[in-house]
Amino acid sequence: MLRRFLYYIPNVGGANPKMLADRGLLSRFTNRIIASGGQGGNGGLIEHGVTATIEGPAIEAETNPARVGCIVAAGARPARYDPSQRWTELASGKGCVGLEDNTLPPGPADLEREDGVGGYMITLADGNEWRIPLIRKWDPQKLAHVHSLPEAIQGEKGAKAGGKYRFRSKVRPEFAELDGKAIPIFKALCQQATIEIDELFEQAAELLAVNYRLGVEEVALLGLFTVELAMKALGLAIDTPGMRSCGRSLASKGLVARQTARPVDPPGERVEVEKVESRADVSSPLSTSEAVNPLAMGGAHG
Repeated sequence: MLRRFLYYIPNVGGANPKMLADRGLLSRFTNRIIASGGQGGNGGLIEHGVTATIEGPAIEAETNPARVGCIVAAGARPARYDPSQRWTELASGKGCVGLEDNTLPPGPADLEREDGVGGYMITLADGNEWRIPLIRKWDPQKLAHVHSLPEAIQGEKGAKAGGKYRFRSKVRPEFAELDGKAIPIFKALCQQATIEIDELFEQAAELLAVNYRLGVEEVALLGLFTVELAMKALGLAIDTPGMRSCGRSLASKGLVARQTARPVDPPGERVEVEKVESRADVSSPLSTSEAVNPLAMGGAHG
């Protein structure tokens, strides 16, 4: 039986894709990620049902106590509201999301999109394995990040191209926003920038949402992240395993970088990294910040 979330939408008797999109819920019912602004179409709507109801969870923003509304849920099985169900209000204030069965919460198999992005598997706080999308892949030859999200060939016409079209491969529009997250994640983990707890959890939840039909509210209901797990998820998205492997390889050869490597910035442009130089002492342990530095010396941290 499909384990699922229920979505209560007040003051409406039915739902359609536009209504779901207006409430930030359309991506919970699509087979692939949808670009902000609607690029990428409706993402392939999955089967879902809409049940009219005169009962529902209380919404703080609602001044009108009318309980007329509807419940939207994946699958064809009719859904019903039960006061014992765990509910939380959507950040938009335009509805609530809840667990249909508190004892049988949805897992990755229930929420996985058909068209996702490859990456690393991570065991989260619910004990299940979830896939974190690989935004940028570490290239040990270039000592830099390279794009790993789906791309498409696009044409550009301009003076630099002699008035003709110039074709190049770029990250597909629906993944452009995700691709842009690589740089702030890298700065937060590798350049000792600070990151607020709220932002940390939000970014980790957004990564999961690429491959699964959920958002920040659902992640909170499931209790998927600790601070450590959220940090690990962000690191996997920018290929810290590949970066560390590169660092260990350099250390085994007695080499260390004179500066920290950076991700490709801006997208599509190659970032030059200084050549490595010989260093005699490569045995000192890594600090927490150095542990995610791709060119940090030593291999104590796996």
